[in-house]
Amino acid sequence: MGRVRWSLSESELKSRDKWQSIFMPSGSIVAGRIDDEHWLTFGTPNTIPVLYSNLPILMARSYVDAPVRIGQMIPNKKLTNQGL
Repeated sequence: MGRVRWSLSESELKSRDKWQSIFMPSGSIVAGRIDDEHWLTFGTPNTIPVLYSNLPILMARSYVDAPVRIGQMIPNKKLTNQGL
């Protein structure tokens, strides 16, 4: 098996580093949002604590069937109050 080589632009690397720095230091606990229709998450609450390490987070597109996604959906009160 050959190695997969990733070639990301400098701006993409900076963007990913900025986003991942939110979860630093290693060992932070973040919210995991559960897909309640996925068989792997049967019987779990809607949100679970997820221990973040120094490994990169795999980011799946919206159409991918992921049992757990990082982050909890919170309504934006500014947009709600403006009627948007």
